[in-house]
This record gives sequence, C-alpha cells and structure tokens, in this order.
Amino acid sequence: MKTFDLQRIVLITCVYALCSSCSLYSINSQVSKIDNASVVHGKVSSAIKDVPLYVAIFKYSGQVFQLTDHSLVEKNNLFEYNVLPQDLAFSAFADVNRDGKYQEGEPATYLGIENKTPRIISIKPNETIDVGELRIEGPIKKPENITVVDKQSRISKNLGRVVSFDEPMFAPEAQSVGLWRPLDYLNEYGGGIVFLQSYDAAKTPVLFVHGIAGSATSFTPELNSLDTEHFQPWIFQYPSGLNLGILSNYVDDALLQLQAKYGFKDIIIVAHSMGGLLTHAFIKQYVESAPPYKLRFVMTINSPLYGMDSAATGVRHSPIVVPSWRDVASGSDFVKTVHSKPWPEDLPYFLVFSYLPGEEGDGVVPLKSQLSLQLQDKAVGIMGFEAGHTDILANPDFVKRFQAILNNYR
Repeated sequence: MKTFDLQRIVLITCVYALCSSCSLYSINSQVSKIDNASVVHGKVSSAIKDVPLYVAIFKYSGQVFQLTDHSLVEKNNLFEYNVLPQDLAFSAFADVNRDGKYQEGEPATYLGIENKTPRIISIKPNETIDVGELRIEGPIKKPENITVVDKQSRISKNLGRVVSFDEPMFAPEAQSVGLWRPLDYLNEYGGGIVFLQSYDAAKTPVLFVHGIAGSATSFTPELNSLDTEHFQPWIFQYPSGLNLGILSNYVDDALLQLQAKYGFKDIIIVAHSMGGLLTHAFIKQYVESAPPYKLRFVMTINSPLYGMDSAATGVRHSPIVVPSWRDVASGSDFVKTVHSKPWPEDLPYFLVFSYLPGEEGDGVVPLKSQLSLQLQDKAVGIMGFEAGHTDILANPDFVKRFQAILNNYR
C-alpha cells in the first residue's frame, strides 16, 4: 500500500483555509499539516471481473457528501489515504465503460450499504483506521435523503486535460507558491499530469518531469524538437515543495488511471534535476506494481542522484524546511531508498550530466551527485556537456542528441 499521494493530499486542503502570505508561519503550518496526517486504508473486491475498480472519498458536512477524490485501486485491491481530522465516507465502483468516472447503473457499493446508510468515519489526528472491505456486487440505488456534490480537487480534474503554457499553473509566481506553499498550489492551480495535445493512440507518450522551483516550460526546446508524428508530449507540473514520495506515488496512480482510460502500451520519461530523483523513486514502484504498460526508456538530466550537501545543510540550519529538501539532502532516507534496489535490467536508461569550468558541477548539482556509479553501470548511454544546470535544456548539442535518441524509439 502506498503511504501518501498527491491527489489524496488535496483532502487536507479541502478542510483548512491556509494563509496566503509567504511567511514562516504559513510555510511551517503547511508542512505540519502534511506531517500530522492520519492514515485510512481498506480493500475493494468485486463480483465483476476484468474492469478497473475505483474508490471514491467524500467529506461529510451538514448532511452533504462532498466528493473530493476518486482513484484507481491497485492490483492487490488495497487503497490508502492520508487525511487530516474530518468526517469521511467511502464508496467504490467498477468502471465498466472505462471512462474513469462513475456513471449511474455501473456496479458500485458504499461503506454502510448493509444498513442502507453511509457510514461516517470520524478521523482524529495521527491515527490509522482500517475501514474494512468494500464489496461490489452490482448496480445500486443512491441512499435516500442525502445530497452529493462534486468538489473534486483541481489536480484530479486536471488529469489528462489538454493545456497550453499560457495557463497560470506554469507562471513563475506559481512555481514559487509550489515550492514554499505546496498545499496552496494544489488549491489554486492543481497541476498534475496534463497533455499538450489530444490523446492519440498511434503516438507514444513522452512524459517530461521538471525540477525544484521549475516548470515544464523549461523543456520548450525539447518539445519543439519532438517528432509529433510518432510522439505525444505529456507533462507533470507539480508543487516542488512536496515530499518526493508523495509525488512519485502520484505519478504511479495517475499513469495507471490514464492507462485504464486510454490503454496506452508504452511511455518514455524525461526528467530534469530533482525530477530525476523523483523518477527514480517512481521506477521502484513501477517494478513492484508491474503495470499494464511498458517504459520504453528513462532519461535523467543533471539530476542530484546522490542528493545535495547544500540541502542537507539547509535541513539542519534553516528556519524554513520544505519537505522536498529533506528528500534531496545527501544521505537522506529517501536517497538511500532510491538506491536500495537495482535498476531494472530490461529498462534502457540514459544518464545526462553537465559541468562548468571552475565549478564542481553544473553550478548547482556537483558531478559526484549527477554521476551515480551504480547507474553509470546500468546506463545504455552517458552524455556530458559544458552547460549550466538549466541551460543544458537549451544546449543545441544536447537537443540534437535527445532528438536522435527519440528517433531510435519510434
């Protein structure tokens, strides 16, 4: 079972109105809310076979059930949410038409169905609650005298939406919010895995993952070079202050939902900076969950694969410590976990690094962190360029090599 994912953390933001100013109180308050969440978990089973199963979660307030999220159940039929104190109800459905949404007449159930009344779970701080099994037998009628409203989070609604870089979520000020006040970012912008063009089953998705305080707009040179006859660009735009474990869990869940909806067979991931560390965490989950799609290859660019000493110093001494810093810090539990499993033998990996004269690395990430010895041994290609940390993405030689690698996977 997963411990925390990006869509589910939005449940926290549905309960508390957070301070909008970038103050120590505001930042630390958001970090505290994340760290003090409780765990709710359970199981879904179904008499209907070979269709995706979803869990839906509702906030209960004043006789109104607010749908705040729904997500695909894992292959082991287990689900887990992290939430702050509030009253919740749970339901599940079999997505017969595979549109990722509950439609009237589809097989479903809800917690408390045996009494024909939804059972409310009152969540207390820092506790773990097993809600038991949600068993789907067939279509059901909505319980009488209840009101249901759709209050799903922005990130849930964004999944697979076609966007442009003109949208507010890509603006520089939004990235600042995402770093320092990640819950505010989720409320105001959402983010998530979005598309730059309508889905096309004939084209392989290429998922671009940005770094800390970054934006998918930094991949503009790569996007402009993309062979759109064979590939379709997807981007993961996220609040970079969140725990990397939360973010990698989201990628895992989101790709499963998109695969259930569209049936894509393979995908490519290209990640820059901290996005590469995030991606390595996702690879661990990818191997464990054995999803119904295949990664064609993964490329990390100037990524702090062994963490950052500067982040470790910040964690020790800064009055403000955003969660992602803890994960990126050299020697962190997150970095150790990422390197605890060998790279999959059948997954091609391209390791890209850069350097600047007179610097230990690219001006941000030292070479000793970019060049993981373990991953050098597994890489099918290692490429180095004289370029700065972000400038690498606009380096003509790199863009040319990137284009050539993609062409080999058409």
